[in-house]
Formats: sequence, C-alpha cells, structure tokens
Amino acid sequence: MSWFAEFSTLDRGFAISSLLGAVLLALRLVLMFVGGDGDADVDIGDDVGFDDFDATDASFRVLSLQGLMAFFLMFGLVGLALSREAQFSGVVSFSGAMAAGIISMVLIGLIYLFFERMQSSGNINMQSAIGREGTVYLGIPAHGTGQVQVAIQGRLRVEDALADGGQPLPTGTPVRVTGLRGNQTLVVAPVDNPLPDSHADSPTTTKE
Repeated sequence: MSWFAEFSTLDRGFAISSLLGAVLLALRLVLMFVGGDGDADVDIGDDVGFDDFDATDASFRVLSLQGLMAFFLMFGLVGLALSREAQFSGVVSFSGAMAAGIISMVLIGLIYLFFERMQSSGNINMQSAIGREGTVYLGIPAHGTGQVQVAIQGRLRVEDALADGGQPLPTGTPVRVTGLRGNQTLVVAPVDNPLPDSHADSPTTTKE
C-alpha cells in the first residue's frame, strides 16, 4: 500500500485499470474451468467471414468480455510503463495507453472473427438457406445488417441478414431468403404471400 500511495492520481488510474483487466481475465478462466462457456460476447451471428466484414460486425465483437479485458489490461499496463518507467508526461502516457487499449480491443475482435470463420467452415452450406422462410430476429435497418432466424440443414439458426431492396424489416417480420452477400450474410425479402395455415378450412365436395 505504501508503494501504491506514491503513485500520482493518473498512475493510480492506470493501476486500477490493469487490476480490473486482470480480474476480468481471472473471471474468464474460472468460467471456462467450472464448465461455463464464459461467453459474454454481444454476438450478431454464428458465422461471419471477412468477405462481409463491416463496421457493425467489428463493433459487436469489440464490445465483449474479451474486448473489455484487453482494453483495461493494456490501458493500465502501457500507461504505467509510459508514466513510471519512461517518465513521459501525463498527456503522452494517457494517449499512449488509450491507443494500446483500443488496438487491443480491435485485435481481439479480428481474432474472434477469424476463429468463428474457421469453426463454421465446411459445417454449414449457406446456399441451402436460399428459398427458405424464417422471421426477423433483430430488426434489419434500411442500409445495415440485422438478424433472421431460419432453419438451415435441419438446424434453427440465427444469421446476419440484409434486406433485399433496402427496405427496413422490423423484428417478427416473416421473410424468405433470396440470396447471399459474401459467404455468410443472408439477403431476405418479406413473404408477400405466406403459406396458408394447415388448420385452415379447405374446399370440400359433397355427394348428392
């Protein structure tokens, strides 16, 4: 504690940040060892490849337990190194720490995108989804990516999707898959004429 008391206010902030990052890392490891999946990612799809990589995909991957862990840990460690060891000014130390934290978050996001692509490779044929019907799971904006829930190869999956024609599609809208963007993002359109209910009355004939 006497060592910590010698720190300036900025150095204490760096030390607390690095400690928080270490705690998040320990939490992640504990969840893995006790059988939890430890997955705190805000996930927008099971299979995202670099062919359809965009800013929305990256932002969701960055805002995860892993991303926050990397930011706090690197922000604190680099900040302490610049301030205490290199004796840089507070402005330079803070700027360097922020840059290190942000770069770490982006790298974590890219690594997870890479491993998700590797994990899904060869398991699901996305072409088989074309023509199938599903529902919008996460609202699709006019010029952005949302999610749809659709059965692919006998498995109900939630996949990234774009609206065919650019019209916004709210959550719950029945849709049909009309194509693919890249290798993984579905292109969907509203179901104009949904299939009739199996319990609906059907025409009958009578015998005179």
